[in-house]
Amino acid sequence: MPIGDVSRWVSQFVNKFLRGTPNDIIQYDAEGYPQKVAPGWTSVFKTSDQSKNNDDALAADSALQFAMASGHTYVICGEAYYTCTANSDFKFSITGGQGSGSVKMAYLQHTSAAGTDNTYEYHLAVAASATYVASTTIAPATHTSGRLWFTVIITTTGDGTFGFNWAQETSHADSTTVKAGSYIEYKAVN
Repeated sequence: MPIGDVSRWVSQFVNKFLRGTPNDIIQYDAEGYPQKVAPGWTSVFKTSDQSKNNDDALAADSALQFAMASGHTYVICGEAYYTCTANSDFKFSITGGQGSGSVKMAYLQHTSAAGTDNTYEYHLAVAASATYVASTTIAPATHTSGRLWFTVIITTTGDGTFGFNWAQETSHADSTTVKAGSYIEYKAVN
């Protein structure tokens, strides 16, 4: 390892880890540098694009899901990147084990005209339901891609599978795609 890399590694170690807490978890990135990870969080990354054509039935994403157990409070954060056309549009819902809690959600629609992206933000209460966000349509018009962020805090009263569900709003031959790099992170806090 060149001297500059050793110096960088030592500097990162001192600045991040000696001042950290005893519960910090250390992982190493692809270059061998230490990275601090919050304890107890599980990350699920979508490693390949998933497309739907002629399909307007909401279904769980092939990667963005996990099993939930009854009697726990979960904190779930996620980000989904999507592309679609004005013919197909994009819709989604978020479901899981029966429970109560809240959802904070925002999405950004990208457009080809500079400075004209649209952002929307919502705060939702979940009362004794397995549906945390009901079917929601994002109709892009000139917007053909976007990002969706969400944070769910839910206390479960039943087992279930957390799922980021999506489909085309209008069944069409044009592709609607959730992109690789989309992810969820979750933690049971009790």
